[in-house]
Amino acid sequence: MDAARGEARAAPSSSSRDSTATSSTETLALTVFSATSADDAEREDGQDGATEPLLARDKAALGAFLDEEKALTAAQRPPSRWRRVLPLAGAAVVFGMLVWSSATFIRVLLQQRHGVVPSVTLPSTSDSTNASTLSFTQQYLSDTSNSNVGVIPFPSTLYDPVLRPKPLDHTLSTGRWTPRCLERYIASGVLCDELDGRWKDAPPKLDVIWTWVNGSSAELMADWRNKVAADGGWRIRLRRALQAGAAAVVKHFREHDELRYSMRSALASLPDVSIATLHLVVGDTPAYSPFAPPALDAASPANATRFAQIPHWLGLSNIGLSEPASTVPSLRIPSLLVHPHSELFKSAQPDSDETQAADWRTSVVPSFNSLAIESQLPNLPSTAQTALYLNDDFFLMRTLAFTDLASPLSGPVFRMQRDLLVGGVAPGTSTDDPDGEWKGLGYSNWLLDQRFGKRKRPYLVHVAKTISMPLLREVQLVFHEELSATAEARFRGKAPNEVQPLFLATMYIIERHREALLWSFLVARTDADHSGAYSASERGALLVDLGVDPAEAPQCPLIAVPRPRRDTVRALAEDHAKAGLPNPLETTTEFSSHDGYALLGLETKMPFVYPSREWPALPLSAAPSSDPICVLDIKSCFGDDFVSLDERKVDVSTVFKRVAFEQTHCGDCLMALLVGKSGSRGLGAFLPEEEEAVEVAEMPVVTLPGSMKTRWQDVDYAAPLDGPGTLRQKAAALIQRYSYTLGSSPSSFQSIRYAGPSLSTRLDQLVCPPSGTAPPAFVALNDDIGATSSDALRDIDRRMKEWFEDTWPEKAPSEQ
Repeated sequence: MDAARGEARAAPSSSSRDSTATSSTETLALTVFSATSADDAEREDGQDGATEPLLARDKAALGAFLDEEKALTAAQRPPSRWRRVLPLAGAAVVFGMLVWSSATFIRVLLQQRHGVVPSVTLPSTSDSTNASTLSFTQQYLSDTSNSNVGVIPFPSTLYDPVLRPKPLDHTLSTGRWTPRCLERYIASGVLCDELDGRWKDAPPKLDVIWTWVNGSSAELMADWRNKVAADGGWRIRLRRALQAGAAAVVKHFREHDELRYSMRSALASLPDVSIATLHLVVGDTPAYSPFAPPALDAASPANATRFAQIPHWLGLSNIGLSEPASTVPSLRIPSLLVHPHSELFKSAQPDSDETQAADWRTSVVPSFNSLAIESQLPNLPSTAQTALYLNDDFFLMRTLAFTDLASPLSGPVFRMQRDLLVGGVAPGTSTDDPDGEWKGLGYSNWLLDQRFGKRKRPYLVHVAKTISMPLLREVQLVFHEELSATAEARFRGKAPNEVQPLFLATMYIIERHREALLWSFLVARTDADHSGAYSASERGALLVDLGVDPAEAPQCPLIAVPRPRRDTVRALAEDHAKAGLPNPLETTTEFSSHDGYALLGLETKMPFVYPSREWPALPLSAAPSSDPICVLDIKSCFGDDFVSLDERKVDVSTVFKRVAFEQTHCGDCLMALLVGKSGSRGLGAFLPEEEEAVEVAEMPVVTLPGSMKTRWQDVDYAAPLDGPGTLRQKAAALIQRYSYTLGSSPSSFQSIRYAGPSLSTRLDQLVCPPSGTAPPAFVALNDDIGATSSDALRDIDRRMKEWFEDTWPEKAPSEQ
């Protein structure tokens, strides 16, 4: 993948295969097809270098195929239009048709090329609905006589195309707490004795997710060409796009076998006890060839079958295709689960029936747009609450503990760049490159502005990212229209507005935690009678909580908020040991949401805030500073009506929105003040007063009524919370649901631009860095090679392959 752009690269399988010898039939089945024509001369000089390097075996197979082509008459060859589009698209090589059995495929393909319509019989798909037998696909994967020809067949009706949202689920940080223990932890920061050793013998697990699309296969590229050709003026637009940057396009569709070694790196770095399931999201297409006569498509059962593409180096018996639970028998969980796009892409269009939803899915699958694919990750049937998401060019290089990525006590670990901020850009106003990542970032931040108040937010470090799967699905509930629109663009930049899903989801968690803390204090605690309106006495009680004499409130008091002295981060290490969790090995915890809001003071021009160059870490050992962390203007933030001494009623939801979203600096500074008043640990100053104990076996999932709306103006924050438990318990559960930490780890982003010895040197320094530099734990290797010679590409492939093998020589269990 082009890491800098984040594009889901469609990659040639030739560089992904084992170098071991294969049978003659398999070699022919994996033949690389290349179409040439006089239109080649229309390409600009230098673009011929932007082709995919071939292995020696593939060159031999290609030569055999070209000899066969010379023997065909012009009437028997595929239409010239296809041969002209291929070189224009910058894909000089495409793989041949891959089918159920390599032997059957060769016979069918040769018959097709000579105009013969064969009788094609594929295995029946009826078993896919019979849970007592192996499904159609499971039979194929378990048949040891089948070799990996790059696809897994599955029935086209296997997956429901309609998005059917599920109820909200517990997160990792709320799933195994009793209400009493959770309330105590949020209030005081102290773990209950019942959590002693809780995770020692049952450590939390995570899923690991990769996305991969092989865009140089005949099926995928032919499907793409059909879509482009159906749109008027396709030839002109293709030519213009290629002239504008053919090499840049090719980079998105080139690989250096990164996925194989990314998987090896994850297995080498993560402890076995921490991994639940490995997931590989792949493209899929109908199982018919673009070269087949129309009669074949109409007569063959192949039109009811789809092919999920997989790398050729996977062993079929070592992987599984994800299938609906009702059709999967009780078998061992595979080490690697494959998910075709057809499983994940689901229509969220209101009132659409299954036929309409299936038509929508057909129009967007397969996708070559990483943003589109990531927008559908909420639909992935994960087996764990936490996932680590890697592009195929992301690698882990040092041993990690589970808590380097997430913790049941403090939530997911996020890695951000404080010095690189993303501003919101309204739809239709962006001037950023639509193929790049900043247009999507600006639009995503604008969506966050509409929901949580306007501000700039930090860029995520471009390495593997932690995902809370329950909260990712919650994000889908809130922004389902925006994510669905993103999914409709097969290629980056082709939709009017595209979301950056992982940036959106990460910032959503941070902002929802802020919202939960402010709601707990301004609504649950201060509106004591739950009337939805502040009485004079309730307003006075709030001012006293802030340290303000109600009689002085009308005189516009300014509260200089000192930097709180906190022990949260240090205590987290002790709490991990108490709960039977390891401490992070390669991550420095820089901030915990149990200390408030991470983005306090992030923008240097924020009113009333004295910015810091670091995250607002609040250590207990820090000497008191004479400079306040921020200044809170009571009258400006809460309004004249609130600080008045008369008996008028003041609407709770209106005040909440003013403090939290209209004047975001007010909410930020208020939180810093209350964190300081909570003591060295915990968030007790935010919580409602203690009530008579209510015995609740397990807290339900807590969320604010109406909070699934996309605009804060549309939410009634004074609406009561339903469900069992006291209001204090509910507030604590809500805060803990969105908990998180910010961490930093040794990381490296390497832009691969040139061939030669310097490339090997740079790669070697990742393993053995210069003196005084820590080896990186997280690495991204970005293919940023422009138009270059085939010799240079082969040199780069060789050097990267050697480095990969030296660094991760042990095969993954899923490899053949």
